[in-house]
Amino acid sequence: MKRSAYEALGQITQVGLNVLIPILGCMLFGSWLDKKLAARGVFLLIFTLVGVAAGIGNIVRLGKKL
Repeated sequence: MKRSAYEALGQITQVGLNVLIPILGCMLFGSWLDKKLAARGVFLLIFTLVGVAAGIGNIVRLGKKL
C-alpha cells in the first residue's frame, strides 16, 4: 500500500509531537516545582526523565497502532 506524502508528513508530525509535548510539559512542571520549593533542579531532572519515559511510551503505543 503506497502512502501519500501528506499521510507520511502527518505520521512524522504525530511522532514528533508525541515525544515533544510530554517532555516539555514535564520539564515546565519540574521547573515550576523547583522554583516553588527551592529544590535546585531536582524536580526538573525527575520530571524530565518522566517526560522522556512518557514520550517513549507514546511512541511504542503509536507503533503498535500502525
